[in-house]
Amino acid sequence: MKLREDDTVLHYEAHMSWVREECKQTLEQESNITARFPAAVQEMDIKSLEEEYKGLQGDGAGEAEYFQSLEEQIIKMKVFYRYFSVWLLHDLI
Repeated sequence: MKLREDDTVLHYEAHMSWVREECKQTLEQESNITARFPAAVQEMDIKSLEEEYKGLQGDGAGEAEYFQSLEEQIIKMKVFYRYFSVWLLHDLI
């Protein structure tokens, strides 16, 4: 029984060592990514970055709404043009 407990402890220690190494690598990768950010972004706190991100998302939603509105206006103009063309042809005949 003692041998199994020792094996379990060794296995657990090996696993924890692997987890620590994975965490180190992940932190290094994240550090390399954030090092490429402009200095102003690096100096911002998390709350400010979250607010900026939400603002950018809002801009995207507003942009989508604007393009949808343009598309609706184009459809209305096409419908008007078709009716107007039919009306003109009818008057010419």
